[in-house]
Amino acid sequence: MLLGARVIAVFFLLISGMPTLAQVQKAAFDKAVDYCNCRIAFAYAGGVATEPEKSAFERIKGRIQCDTISPISSDHLRDILQENEFRGYADRQIPIYESIKHSFHEGMNSNAATAKIIDSIFENPSVRRLLYLSRLDISRSQLLIDVRNILDNDKTEISTSPVQEPSSESINPDPVANSNYGALVWVVASVLFVSLGWLVIRHLLLKRRRKRRINRQCEEPTYRSYPLQDTVDADELKKEIQELEVRVGNLTAIVHNLQHSTIDNVSVSEVHKSISEVHKPELFYAAIPNPKGNFDASSVTKVLIPGSSFYAITQTSAQHATFTFLNELQALKDALRAPDLILYPICDIENNSNSFTESIRTVSQGKLVLQGDKWMVTVKARIAYE
Repeated sequence: MLLGARVIAVFFLLISGMPTLAQVQKAAFDKAVDYCNCRIAFAYAGGVATEPEKSAFERIKGRIQCDTISPISSDHLRDILQENEFRGYADRQIPIYESIKHSFHEGMNSNAATAKIIDSIFENPSVRRLLYLSRLDISRSQLLIDVRNILDNDKTEISTSPVQEPSSESINPDPVANSNYGALVWVVASVLFVSLGWLVIRHLLLKRRRKRRINRQCEEPTYRSYPLQDTVDADELKKEIQELEVRVGNLTAIVHNLQHSTIDNVSVSEVHKSISEVHKPELFYAAIPNPKGNFDASSVTKVLIPGSSFYAITQTSAQHATFTFLNELQALKDALRAPDLILYPICDIENNSNSFTESIRTVSQGKLVLQGDKWMVTVKARIAYE
């Protein structure tokens, strides 16, 4: 047994020193996310209008390298932007890409990883709002091709000219590209399977051996012996029977008391449970709704984020909530500028806006119901321009 344990220990030490397929895939996934982060940040920094930001961009554009071979990391990019007039962008946008990195899971192929990265970026309300309001020239199809090249370890240079969306045939995984990893995984799995099978068989043999030893010890059971007597005293037997009856009565009473005590305890615990299940209203804040007229649970926060929060959500139960428009200055400006993104999907408007509009009043609250990872709008909010 000691020799087997040593063999298994040496095997796991060898395996632990080798990079696994999941680690290689995760590194490529993070690299692709950093590349997309760099491309959009570079486009934003070069497209803003203020003079201080333009001057800052001229200073840092040589340090922001956006290529598929070694794109700048999110941490390094955050430091550069925060030190050069772009702190607001870094604080709001870069955490989005960090959260996308955490969405990777083992077993995700190139197609799934590419779709996850691109969809997470272009369906994020904050990124959609940035691309719409800043009019950034970012091609979704070009980013999709570049991400796929990174995940496939393609070292070709990035083409900046517009290209067509790749067909399903062009993004099929190449079975030869991952043959080495597949063989390694197969060998490791086979060795682990054999090792585990050997341990299970050895455990069953030891268990069977112990059972036999216990059975041998129990072949000659011991009995309590009493001295044999020629005659039996009837009075003594009657006295012993009466003592046994008294003991049985005492035990019956104890069992009866324990049963009633258990029932009472269960009733009290159920009452406490029902009291604890009462839901206290909670206040949350949501960003831009998606085009289908609902909120992604990932975009709902407990903290109001100026420039990103547009609605206040009051959760009244585990599955239900109400919402109102957040009548903040920045939210009002953005809503008047892009009502088709911010207001129309989930609000009914009683009147028309004009150049003198100073606020948006919620006439009646909208209603939400939680379905999976989305807050679905069951009743639209009614608002009025004032």
